[in-house]
This record gives sequence, structure tokens and C-alpha cells, in this order.
Amino acid sequence: MGIRYFEPSEPVADMVDALTAAGAIIVRNHIPTARMQEFRSDVDAMLDSEPFADEHFFGGAHRVKFGLFREGNFVDLLVDDLVGQLADAVLLPSCNAYQVHATSCGQILAGGNDQPLHRADDIFEPFLPYEPGGPVRILSFMWAGSDFTAENGATRIAPGSHLWPRDRQATDDDLVQAEMPQGSVAVWIGGTVHGLAASTADTTRTSLFMSLSAGWLRQEENQYLTVPAEVAEGLPLRAQQLLGYRVFGSALGFVDGRDGNCLLREGNSLNLTVDEERGGQAIANTAGPTP
Repeated sequence: MGIRYFEPSEPVADMVDALTAAGAIIVRNHIPTARMQEFRSDVDAMLDSEPFADEHFFGGAHRVKFGLFREGNFVDLLVDDLVGQLADAVLLPSCNAYQVHATSCGQILAGGNDQPLHRADDIFEPFLPYEPGGPVRILSFMWAGSDFTAENGATRIAPGSHLWPRDRQATDDDLVQAEMPQGSVAVWIGGTVHGLAASTADTTRTSLFMSLSAGWLRQEENQYLTVPAEVAEGLPLRAQQLLGYRVFGSALGFVDGRDGNCLLREGNSLNLTVDEERGGQAIANTAGPTP
């Protein structure tokens, strides 16, 4: 089984079908080249003096910086329409709203080792154990800040591994590399086995990463400290909500006297409000658990 490639103009429903079947897809040229060049320049500046990341998990010759949305320029990726459509289709069956789970930007240099293969869902073991073909709780996006090639460390993915028995181990024959041109995005679900690859190229491989998760789960990266309220206040409403500054369901995460649709503003905390930027779905926001 391979990974299917799409153009951004193709039907989202076809992308979702392929993502459900293989556990991963690639959308070519998702971000225009000029815009991605701007992102890459920002990443270069952020990582210029960054030391190599943890060798055990990141393989050694890899610089990484977390907290992507602390920098307002990258928020365009968070509120992107295609990202929202894919997340709505894949995540909303297991939650009534989703949130930012983890973010980073990275550069792989020549040398180092392959990253250990893993599933994003592993972080919730043993309390939410992996289930072959189970509910999707995490959706990951990896944008190519530069061309991704087999030589420069394109991410390794095992298509179909979200359906494997939990004790099956991936072999080299199971893996494909997410080779894609600059501006493309690889998308995979939480049960899909994947890992960064070592680079043998003279050029640097640059990436931007974000994962989204069901709103009732603990975020892997604490967005309230990563993007504190004083920073989040300057972001679009949709970004504020996805970072977690909203109530999930009827009461999860409530703050007394705050608007449940955006906890950064005052408002009636016992009302029926409207999710203002995602199709107008009504969501009940209460002040807290019913006495």
C-alpha cells in the first residue's frame, strides 16, 4: 500500500477516504511557494542558534523548536481552510470540537539516525490503548518548508498501519517516505506508524509541524503557557478557539463569567452561543457542572 497524492483543488471527500484507508495522504503544493519561502526564512532565523535536539528521539542531527503559534506569522497554517475541512471530517466523529495538540518547526542536517518509529496515539498509553481501526483522536500535518526527498530525510510512514494488530512491527518493506515538493503537506492520523529519517544530503530539510486532537484530551504541548493569553488576544477567534481558549461540550474548561466560545473575553456564561467561524453550529456553554 502506498500514500496517495492530491492537488489542493481535488475533492476533500476523496482525501478523507484515502486518509481513512491508508492512514496518511500528501497534498502537493498546499502553500504557494512564495508564502512557504517566507515561512522558511522565519524558521531559519528561529533555528539558527538552536542546538541539536534529543538524540534518542530525534536522531541527532536535527534542530527543532516548539511553540510554533507563539509566532503570529505561522497562524495562517492553523486557520487554513483545507486543514479545517480535513479535521472536521476526521476528528469530529469522536469529539464535538478539536484543539491544537503539539507544534514545532525543524531542520534535518546530514548525519544522525532515523527517529524511532511510533504512533502519535502512543502518548495516551495505557489509558487510551491503541485500537486497530479505532476512533481517530489525533490528526497530524507536516508541511515541507523545503523539498522532501529520500536523501534529505523525508518522513517515513507505514501506510495501513492504523489497522495493524498492536504487536506488529514495521519492516523496511512497510515504509514509504513522504517525498514532496516545497509547500506540500503530509497528513496522517494518530494510529499511523511514522518517524523522521536520517539525511545523507548536503542540503537542509526544513519542516513545519502541527497536530490536532479531540478537545476532551490533554494537549501534548501546553498551549496556554506556550501561547499565553496576552499573545492569544491578538490572534483570530478561530485560532484562539483551537489553542484551547474555549469551553468544550457543555462545561469542560469553563471559567466563571467568561464567554464559552472565547475564554479571553467576558460574557454570559450560561447561554447558547454560536461558533462564529465554523459554520454557525450552536454550542451550549454553561458556567460549570450542574449542581
